[in-house]
Amino acid sequence: MNQKKAFIPIITIFTAALIFMAFSPQNSSEHKVLFEKAKFTMETKGDLKGAIKLFEEIIQKYPKQREYAAKSQLYIGLCYEKLGQNQAKQAQKAFQKVIDNYPGQVEAVRLAEEKLSFILKAQAGADKGDKQFRMRKLWENLDVRMNNLGPVSPNGRYIAFTDRHGGDIAILDLGTKKRTRFTDNFSIFGDVEKLSATERMSLIKKMKYASGSIWAPDGQEIAYGWSSLGLPGEGGCDLCIIPLTNPEPRVLLHSEEFPFLYPLDWTSDGNHILAAFLKMDMTGQFALVKVADGSIRMLKQFERPLN
Repeated sequence: MNQKKAFIPIITIFTAALIFMAFSPQNSSEHKVLFEKAKFTMETKGDLKGAIKLFEEIIQKYPKQREYAAKSQLYIGLCYEKLGQNQAKQAQKAFQKVIDNYPGQVEAVRLAEEKLSFILKAQAGADKGDKQFRMRKLWENLDVRMNNLGPVSPNGRYIAFTDRHGGDIAILDLGTKKRTRFTDNFSIFGDVEKLSATERMSLIKKMKYASGSIWAPDGQEIAYGWSSLGLPGEGGCDLCIIPLTNPEPRVLLHSEEFPFLYPLDWTSDGNHILAAFLKMDMTGQFALVKVADGSIRMLKQFERPLN
């Protein structure tokens, strides 16, 4: 594997590219722009209190934009959740508001119900002990966007994530707090000082990033998507598997048709991976991928974008 190199100029350009995509013309409506600004404040800047104010502004200014108002209320709960145990009640109230105020927003309500269920179960468990609901911070995390945070391993030791600086697949040891990066996007740049700004941007457009991750049932492998930046004709996507004991990625399949791929789950026997294949307009298909040979069995196509 290539030696990791931390090139600050490339990090800056890569981040700028992501910001440019987030604020592209397709999101030109004011409420959409404000929503992306709030997400950027939350996920990239890590300013949770500032993000809460922006999400509240969306709810107040654009109450008729039900989808974005519901999402904003959901994200307020997520912000309070990340602020720690002192804000557990505020998180609970925020998630309950999603359920009460936006019953027609199915996906936001589903996520709010999941979060609320987790909080209530944790609180019930605490009630059996010292009668106090507690939340313990495991990671002071500034290196991962929230929606790229993966699941905890079956043995509870690791958490998988997509490093926001380079888009690499990585894991965190929850005990030692040691981070291990399994891919190295920066190696494609070579001697960055010799590249012009145009050449750097051309390489960034060809970069791929880890899109989603899921642990094998035995906890010894991680499946992850290796997706393009969503630019037409820029390399498609891969479904990869990487073993913890020999961290060399194995490309299970490659698709030129779809720029995005998100693994969703393994079957209990470890023989198949459920994945979502997405086009630029967020339509696509759900499919089962056979781990042994990468063959695909399409399960369902969806013509409406996934939110």
